[in-house]
Amino acid sequence: MTDELDDDGISGIISDIAAGFIEPNTSFQSLRESIAARIACHGSIRGKKILSQEELSGLLDDLEKTEHPDQCPHGRPTRLFYSLHDLNKLFKRK
Repeated sequence: MTDELDDDGISGIISDIAAGFIEPNTSFQSLRESIAARIACHGSIRGKKILSQEELSGLLDDLEKTEHPDQCPHGRPTRLFYSLHDLNKLFKRK
């Protein structure tokens, strides 16, 4: 995995930070948390990135060490759980 951001990622972060400053009634703490979440998302691995087995294992290990491994900093799910009944319905088995 890489910790580097490309030029688009850096300009996106700066734009997001600037937008955070102009939002009304924003406390320093919430602004700091918002900036950290935005930086984390801009530095994230995108859907088209192909990972090696080693990179994938490392990513999942890192995810398990977080405070909320079931969601991203914005609250979006990082994994989904399906029951056997749900899987059967998806594959039109019942």
